[in-house]
Amino acid sequence: MTVLLEGNPLVCSCASLDFVEWSFTTKVKLDSNGSYSCVKNDGNITTTNVVYNHLRIMRIRCITTVWVIFSATLFGVFLLFILIGYRYKLHLQYFCLFIGTANPLFQMSKEEELEYDVYVAYCEGDYKWVYGPLRLFLEERRNYKLLLSDRGDGDVRPGQNRLAICNSIAKCKKIILVISNEFVNNEWANYEATIGIEYFVGLQANIYGINLERTIKTEIPQCVLQMMSLDANDHIRKTDTLNENNIFWKCLDKAMKS
Repeated sequence: MTVLLEGNPLVCSCASLDFVEWSFTTKVKLDSNGSYSCVKNDGNITTTNVVYNHLRIMRIRCITTVWVIFSATLFGVFLLFILIGYRYKLHLQYFCLFIGTANPLFQMSKEEELEYDVYVAYCEGDYKWVYGPLRLFLEERRNYKLLLSDRGDGDVRPGQNRLAICNSIAKCKKIILVISNEFVNNEWANYEATIGIEYFVGLQANIYGINLERTIKTEIPQCVLQMMSLDANDHIRKTDTLNENNIFWKCLDKAMKS
């Protein structure tokens, strides 16, 4: 019995190399002695006999093609990850920092090793009050160590990226947000507030806000509205006066001790 394949459309591709080899090695009787016309991947006409004579070379080419495609795909994925990492490098760095330090147990074990007692987030317009009454009360009267960016504390420097805020907050036990009209309309200040609140997630006692001015509630970022805060009156807002017996300062002192 003879198997008739002559005239059938055959393709000589990587997928059909085993068939070509079989047609010349099988004990089954084939017409034309197993040599048939076939179409290569590039569209050219050849014969199975030519392909069989170059079978080893064809297999190597097929394997090489597969590896080239695989390598190109792998490189493309790797390059994509690099581009994504570069585009969102600050987010990724902050995420790693957050995962490593936001755990309450971790923070409790490291609390004594932290360099600062409190990170103070404020705007330039509130500089005099922060460096006046607030610093005087907390540092000189209560011996707390404040991280104030304008005097070069921590990692925050003019022109540096936002990751510096994360690194600086990570050195502090608490954060105080000095909220004013300028603060709620300042993108950088809002970012500080968001980072601080996210960093101390689950530890709300470590986040405190000081409402230095009356602001429209709808203008205050949602993350700031969710935390406890102190309201400063006209007397407290004075930059040249400090009465530590005022209930405002007593409440702030209590918050720092909690």
